[in-house]
This record gives sequence, C-alpha cells and structure tokens, in this order.
Amino acid sequence: MELSSPPLVSVITTVFNREEYIEDSIKSVLASTYQNFELIIVDDRSTDNSFNIATEWSEKDSRIKVFKNEVNLGDYPNRNKAASYATGKYLKYVDADDMIYPHCLEVMVRDMEANPQAALGLSIVENSYKIKPYFLSPEESIRTNFLKYEVFLSSPLTAIINREKFNEVNGFSGKKHVSDKELWFTLASKYGVLIITFGLVFWRSHGDQQSFIGRTTPNGVLARYQSSEVIFALSKPFLSEQEMNDVYKVRNRKYARLYFRKILRDRDFQFASAYKKGLNKGIFTLFKEAFL
Repeated sequence: MELSSPPLVSVITTVFNREEYIEDSIKSVLASTYQNFELIIVDDRSTDNSFNIATEWSEKDSRIKVFKNEVNLGDYPNRNKAASYATGKYLKYVDADDMIYPHCLEVMVRDMEANPQAALGLSIVENSYKIKPYFLSPEESIRTNFLKYEVFLSSPLTAIINREKFNEVNGFSGKKHVSDKELWFTLASKYGVLIITFGLVFWRSHGDQQSFIGRTTPNGVLARYQSSEVIFALSKPFLSEQEMNDVYKVRNRKYARLYFRKILRDRDFQFASAYKKGLNKGIFTLFKEAFL
C-alpha cells in the first residue's frame, strides 16, 4: 500500500515592528522535524527592519514567502490577510515574537490527521483529565469549557486549524483582544476541538505584546464583554437554562469587579462612563450581583 505524502502546513507569521525577535521565530520554524511546510510572513507596514530581515531569510529558503501590506491592517485583520496567501491543509500561527519547538508541527499534524473530524486543535494545560490527544464533540467542548476547565483560553500560537474550515467561518472576526476566543468557540460549536499535548511552543512575554496593550482601556474591556455575548449565543444550544444563568452571573461578577477595581485604583471616570454605556445591564445591578 502506497503511503500518502504528509500534508502541507502553512505556518503564518504576522509582523509589526519585531526586528528584535523575528529571526529567532523564523529559525524555530526552519528547525522543525516536520519539513513539509510553507512559511508565510506578512509585514503590517513595520517602521523598523523586520521586513528586510524576513526578506533576507526568504532568499535563503524558497519555502519562505514574504509579503508587505499596502496599509497597516492591525493584528487580527492581518492574520486573515496572511491566511489568504496560504495553500496548506492546516494553518499554524507563529507570531514574530514567538517560537515553536522542533517537534511542534510533527505532533500537531500527526494528531489532527488521526482525528479528521476536528477543525481545530489546541495545545493546552487541563489538569490531565484524559490522555492526550483527545477529541471533544461540539457539545462536550462547550460543556467542558464552562463546567470543568477552560478549553478556549488559548492564543493562536497554541492552535492548529484546518484551513478549509477556517475559510468556511470567515476566519477571525477582527475584534481586538477577543478574536481568537470567538473563533475557537465558532469552530468548536460546529466541529468540536482536539486537545493536544502541552509544551509545543514558546510564548515570549514582553510589555509590547498586543495581548497586553489596551486590555484595560474602555474599548478593550467593552470588546471583551461584548464578545462574551457572541460566545454565549454559540454556547446556548449546549447548556441548560440554569447553566446559562450561572454562566452569565459569573461573567457579570467578573466584569463588575474589574470595573470597580479600576475606578477605585485609577479614578478613571472616562473608563466608568464608557463602561457603563456599553453594558446591557445597569452598573448597580452588576454591583449587586458581584457582591452577593
């Protein structure tokens, strides 16, 4: 029996002013034990030397394809743009300031190929409920996330995505700080999710990360709150009315506490005004629920 060739993986690196880190990121991908990949690098109008560094590497390896946007798109729109250049069966995001271990692609592709029903694979810590990899159906993934452990608290670095299914749901929504979680819920609610072993990637922590910038601004907090409405709508078919009520209550307590901590600490009344305006429920109702 003739063995089929391993599927092409589109490794995607989006870049904006990452000259200090991008070479390490590229080297980590090239060091992969799984070699059937293309590395797509899309520069979002960097003002430093990031694009030149990427271009130099593309001249050394034909699998590296470098693009530069005509205008700055921002984080998640650029992720979608980069995916539009992909030709592989799977998408694997590796941001320009992050790295993957040599066995990352090999493990992720092996597990996804063994579970073709999965559109999404996530490499997460989950207190060893089962031997990994294991597949969670749409209902199991949603119920597990809210009733056992948080399945979808994962960045794009920890994910591998079936490109066809990614395109079917139109990729990331484009909202700052919340687009990845929305996409995980969207894919899982339709196709389920594969839980893959942890420890495949290196997420570099530094103060200039998009995951940190703006999370406690009025717009950032409101985006996260409003995104939870989208997530709850996707989750509703899989949870009882009482379970949904409990989930809403936990969410409201979380945001009420965040609101009051920031107001008391920073005396940020612009935040207070924007936050109150964006909530469906009155802030005093949230206050009551938060401290019951």
